[in-house]
Amino acid sequence: MAIVRALILAGHPIAYVSGRPERTRRATERWLRAHPGHFDAAEGLWLRPDGDRRPDTVFKAEVYREHFAHREVAAVIEDRARVVAMWRSLGLTVVQAAEGDY
Repeated sequence: MAIVRALILAGHPIAYVSGRPERTRRATERWLRAHPGHFDAAEGLWLRPDGDRRPDTVFKAEVYREHFAHREVAAVIEDRARVVAMWRSLGLTVVQAAEGDY
């Protein structure tokens, strides 16, 4: 989360895009709020619609195209290897938070 704090302090907008289902919004927001400044500084939280079975790569790429492709994106923080590859294929700089493909 130090990277997120540094991006906020540098004036970069923060957005959270997660493959978690919409029904987990309250728990996800509660977790984000437990890390002071992170969620309050965010432009938003995008979660996968309940029942959406598309791969997270498809969902996250769609969110990017619809909301962020027209803007400068300083970096993406991602853990899942296949999603890291997707972000990089879109020309984005990615910080891989943890290695794996869970």
